[in-house]
Amino acid sequence: MGDRIGRGKEVILVYGNDLSNCGESEFYKYLRENYKNVSTKGIFCSCPWVYINLKEKKFFPGIPGIKITETFHEHAVTVDEFFTIEKIYKELKGKFYRSKEIRDIYSKYKGKDRFVFNKERFDCDEGAEVARQLIKERELHEQLEKERVFCFIEMDKQEILQREFILLKSEETKNLLPSSGIYDGMLQQQSIPGDEYCKCKVEFTDTEIIIRTDGYTNGPDYLESLKIYRHD
Repeated sequence: MGDRIGRGKEVILVYGNDLSNCGESEFYKYLRENYKNVSTKGIFCSCPWVYINLKEKKFFPGIPGIKITETFHEHAVTVDEFFTIEKIYKELKGKFYRSKEIRDIYSKYKGKDRFVFNKERFDCDEGAEVARQLIKERELHEQLEKERVFCFIEMDKQEILQREFILLKSEETKNLLPSSGIYDGMLQQQSIPGDEYCKCKVEFTDTEIIIRTDGYTNGPDYLESLKIYRHD
């Protein structure tokens, strides 16, 4: 794996509490826009660190229990510190390590384990409170949504061909689902590079479930599931 990301002084190990949000992390969004992911292992929420090759514009998310490669000074830096390093690297290229700012960043970590920022392992303060708040908000949203959903329907990979879809009620569901009314819903769309969600309206009749949406994207995609919400 080290041969994919490289090694040495131009490979920076970056730790950030926000990286535990994986694909939703603002830093990973930045990396995907400016660097190439050379890992085939995905992103692990339990590993909020990433290896970044400044010269070759590549990154490799951390993997549990594995040291991917050798890095500059063998210590992680914070996301803010990385942006400082990146800025200086753009100015000085291969001589960036001579910068006093770079030396000052790493000097405070001298003699410490690669993930000790103050006194203990993983005690990085940067973004910690924000990360905790985001986790709380996400958990609350998921709980509220769970309480609002009164029906969940597997779509059996319904191919997206039009903006209105009609599902026939089975004899079993006729007795369980409303016979009339329009409800808010959420469609799960299987697509590349990953699943997407779009809002929809769901109308019930005696025999049909009619789904209307303008939110799906075009392409060889499929609808996987449908959530239907109770009226507020």
